Amino acid sequence: MTYDIQKIETDPSVSYWLKEAIEALDKRDPVDAYNDAQALSRLQEMRDPAEDDPILAKLLAPSRENRREVKK
Repeated sequence: MTYDIQKIETDPSVSYWLKEAIEALDKRDPVDAYNDAQALSRLQEMRDPAEDDPILAKLLAPSRENRREVKK
């Protein structure tokens, strides 16, 4: 999958947080940035956004059936 950084930076639907993170990548060691991105991804996978939202739980159910176990 490839991303057009300029399109992301000008897309109003992309969060400021993501835009700032992309900008910060230029100033970071690539290995550190990769490791931090992996850690952030694992933390996000451990969260349960549907815990208090039954509609969201129903929407996420099919993707959760295919979810792999997160290593702790």
